[in-house]
Amino acid sequence: MKVCNRIPESTRVIRRTGNYQPGLLWFILLIVAMTGLPVQAQDRPEDLDRQDQYVQTELQDQGDQRNQPDDQVQLDAQPGLQDQDGQKSQPVQHIQQDQKELQNEQFQQVQRDQQVRDRTAHPQLEEYLRIAAEENPELRALWHRYRSEQEKVGQVGTLPDPEVSIGYDFNPMMSETVLGRFSVSAMQMFPWFGTLESRREMQRASSEADLQQLNSRQLDLYRDIQSVWFDLSELQRQIDIANKTIDLVRELEFLVEIRYETARTGQADLLRIQMEEQRLQTMIANLEDKKNPVRVRFNALLNRESDAEVQTADEIGLRPLPFTEEELKTRLMEQNPQFDRLDARARMLQEQQNQARLQGRPGFGLGLEVMGRDFGPMSMNPEMNESFFGMATIRVPIYRSRYSAQYRQATEQLQGLDYERIHTENRLLTDLEEALERFRESERSVQLLDVELIPRAEQAYEILGDGYAAGNVRFDEVLQLQRELLNLELERIEALVRQNKAVITIESITENERIAENPVGSY
Repeated sequence: MKVCNRIPESTRVIRRTGNYQPGLLWFILLIVAMTGLPVQAQDRPEDLDRQDQYVQTELQDQGDQRNQPDDQVQLDAQPGLQDQDGQKSQPVQHIQQDQKELQNEQFQQVQRDQQVRDRTAHPQLEEYLRIAAEENPELRALWHRYRSEQEKVGQVGTLPDPEVSIGYDFNPMMSETVLGRFSVSAMQMFPWFGTLESRREMQRASSEADLQQLNSRQLDLYRDIQSVWFDLSELQRQIDIANKTIDLVRELEFLVEIRYETARTGQADLLRIQMEEQRLQTMIANLEDKKNPVRVRFNALLNRESDAEVQTADEIGLRPLPFTEEELKTRLMEQNPQFDRLDARARMLQEQQNQARLQGRPGFGLGLEVMGRDFGPMSMNPEMNESFFGMATIRVPIYRSRYSAQYRQATEQLQGLDYERIHTENRLLTDLEEALERFRESERSVQLLDVELIPRAEQAYEILGDGYAAGNVRFDEVLQLQRELLNLELERIEALVRQNKAVITIESITENERIAENPVGSY
């Protein structure tokens, strides 16, 4: 700091000693001035006290600034950002607003990154989803149905085939050549202006509705695959917990055998612990049997062999929501393919109305006829050559009831489509709220089990085990608590699976990113 440069170290040493001799002081100041140090000649001891105090104050201010947040230091360092009353001026508000927007963008990016990490937490599941997009027969059928609808665009948007007529005069009055007896005419019909483009747009909207139906079914299929996969993982985790419980039971059985050999307990305790082990073995066998139909269903969704091996999750954890509840409701309306399908159907019906209006307009045809020189009465004049005739025809739609009925039909379907949209919105919002309720309930259950119930049950089990070894606790109390601990562990796995399934349901009705990640038509 400049203040430190203005105060020589020798002066501060003299001031600290308290021996302020005027002659020696002026001599030292004279030497310092000759060396070129920037020291004021009027620095007296009392001025030096004030300067030293100012230095300490500056150093303390620097320490306070280092302890402040970076954004606050930057605000304080800019002049004119605060008025005399300490209130923040307009530039400060703009800076804070920009900082909030930046924080919101960073938070959203963190959410997106977390969502990607959640999806990549089970890479084997992502691979199964890719296989389903490639091999599922229902998706493939819907895909080919969509492609077939696309091929109709070129069919409905073309002109009708021209009509060619050929006449031959079998009994001409005079005939010089055979070709002169022929008459050839061609006619091309044209619909009213804009009819062909309207047909193409109507067919494009129809194929778009089929595509959105495919996307919606694809999301439902992904939801079913993930749910069945978590069912398999839940069964496997329950088997693992039962095996660990058998290990605990065997340790307890060893303790019971020791007490039985030393005549400190009866044979009944030994039989009861053996019964408990057999019960757990039967439980594991039942869980293994439950895995078979679930595995068959999972492989059927992937169009694989029914006995194909399925890799499950080693651990099941909580899965956070990628967005807030309000954002989820907004995304439901914006990204759910069911609303896109309804929009496509609405465009199709609007074009159908337009078709009914255009078909009520006249159609016209243009043609050309060529008559040979010996065709019909032309053979009477040997000087005649081939004759060319232009033709025009007009289709007059005088029966208007059919076109009016077609227009009213499309109008009624549009009105019904509006109510179908309302029904779809209400149904999806209901599904979203139910899934959010399951999500919150499962999270509370997992938190209760992890923080309160399971730790206390484990602690109580250790206490009862020590008490039983000392002969102060009955065996039935230890066995009952061991069963409660097993039930708590199983309940925790069930809550975790419910929470993951709730998130899967929410994603299936509010997101369509997985469609872009695994498009059916790319295989």
